[in-house]
Amino acid sequence: MYDGYIRLSIQGLTRGKELADAFILILKAEDETGFIPILIDERGFNLVCNAMQKHDYTCSHMMNLLADRVNIPMTGVRILRPSGGKTMALVDFQMIDQLLSITVPIAEAVVAAVEKGLSIWIDRNAFERQAKLNSPSNESMALPITALSNELLEKALQGAVDEDNFELATILRDELNRREKSASNNEDDMSPTD
Repeated sequence: MYDGYIRLSIQGLTRGKELADAFILILKAEDETGFIPILIDERGFNLVCNAMQKHDYTCSHMMNLLADRVNIPMTGVRILRPSGGKTMALVDFQMIDQLLSITVPIAEAVVAAVEKGLSIWIDRNAFERQAKLNSPSNESMALPITALSNELLEKALQGAVDEDNFELATILRDELNRREKSASNNEDDMSPTD
C-alpha cells in the first residue's frame, strides 16, 4: 500500500530562530539518511508536544475510537505537499478490501498515528527533494515556500528587505501575490451570477 513512500519517525519539535512564529515538526527517514522539517501552527505544535510528552491524544481519540468501533482500522498517515501555507495529511483506514482516506491538518494526523503506534509516510520524490536541502551538517532548515503562512511570508519578506536580500524578497513577494490572486479568483468563482 505504501510503495513509493518513505517511512518517517518523529525526530523532534522546534521553533524558528529568525521567525519565532514558525513552529516546526522534524521528521526523519527510518531507513534512509535525511530529515524534513514540516511547518505547523502553534496549536499543532502544542498538540504534538502534548501527545509526545503527556500521551494526550484528545484531538484524535474520538476518530480512532469510532474507527475501532466500526471495525475500520487506521493503517497509517501520508503527508501531502504543502499548499497555501498549510500542510495536510491523509489518514488511511482499511475497510474490507478498500482504502479510505480523510484529509486532516498534519499535526492531528501525526497525533493519531502516535496514539495508534502507526507509521507516517511521505512520497519518496517529495522526501528526496526536501531532504537534500536539509543536510545534517547544515545549522539551518529549509522549508518549502508553499508551507509558509501568509503571515510568515510577510515577516520573511520584511526580513529579506531589511537585509537587502532582494532576490529572496522578490520570490516571497511573488508567492504572496500568487496567493492573493488565487484567493481573488476563488471568491469570483463563488459569487452569484445574474
